[in-house]
Amino acid sequence: MQVEKRSIDFIPETERHGQPGSLFFIWFGANMNITTIASGVLPVVMGLNLFWSALAIIIGSLLGAIFMASHSAQGPKLGIPQMIQSRAQFGVLGAVLPLLFVMLIYLGFFVSNTLLAAQALESVSPLPATGNIYLIGALCFVVALYGYRLIHRLQKVLSLLSLLVFIAATVLALQLPIPAEQWLPTGFSLSKFLVAVSIAVTWQLSYAPYVADYSRYLPSSTPTAKVFWYGYAGTVSGGAWMMILGAILSVGITDFSSNVGSHVAGLFGSGALLLFAFIVYGQVSINVFNLYGAFMSTITVIEPFARLKVTPRVRGLFMLVISLVATALCTISQDDFINFCPPSATTG
Repeated sequence: MQVEKRSIDFIPETERHGQPGSLFFIWFGANMNITTIASGVLPVVMGLNLFWSALAIIIGSLLGAIFMASHSAQGPKLGIPQMIQSRAQFGVLGAVLPLLFVMLIYLGFFVSNTLLAAQALESVSPLPATGNIYLIGALCFVVALYGYRLIHRLQKVLSLLSLLVFIAATVLALQLPIPAEQWLPTGFSLSKFLVAVSIAVTWQLSYAPYVADYSRYLPSSTPTAKVFWYGYAGTVSGGAWMMILGAILSVGITDFSSNVGSHVAGLFGSGALLLFAFIVYGQVSINVFNLYGAFMSTITVIEPFARLKVTPRVRGLFMLVISLVATALCTISQDDFINFCPPSATTG
């Protein structure tokens, strides 16, 4: 496995490879983590029962993923990362502003994903809280440094493992003491339902700055419909499933949202230790997307002002700096994150 040579430059046809089916694993795996599960708690916290929460999540996922998957279809045709494509709309210098906003999104997701994983690890890791944060940051740095091929391979493994783990988790969740009326179409509130739909839509739309990054190496002759539908199916099935699972667990487990990862692992009893390792794997996998995207956005911002030749050494230096900044933000935000996690609105 070699460090990826390309950054924001066009991918020549001679270097194109892969099949569109790999996009299903990329986007299914991207949703199979405790951050997605935690987002599924929100409709229940707002006051919707499980029937209306699940319906809102499904509708929102189906709608939001249309735009996300459409961006993915641009990758093989243009052969460049997602955010550098914004130069077509804003110009080389004008694109700097949206790029800076997107970098804030990358860093924000990195912080929330890392802190959720570190919180889950507290009960089993010999390291202090800050040590867990830096361990996760180091793992993310290594994978993001090697880039496209390693990310695709890890996401495929994550997707296959996730099927086994989360099928079991779903079966266990459905055995929790959940009132029967939670599954009945009663207590409907249009305003709450629309907010819940918008949460699921926003979740899918938030992937829009990422998607072409992971399809740009596909041959330009790859059918657009296949690129769209594989990405769409992966993100809808993974995202909706995990968010609905989060909604179920928030009803069935008292104070679930106070430590999502620990409660998910706790479903498996004596097998919880393996679940903690899997949770870290899932959080690292999605966090790699944030470092990888932040790296290419940084290069895109700097490139108009200073022509850079992105050698493996330059790539490693930039990736290291971004990783350290992101990890430092996690340590700064740690206390605020702990205070922010609210108790679940329901009891088991």
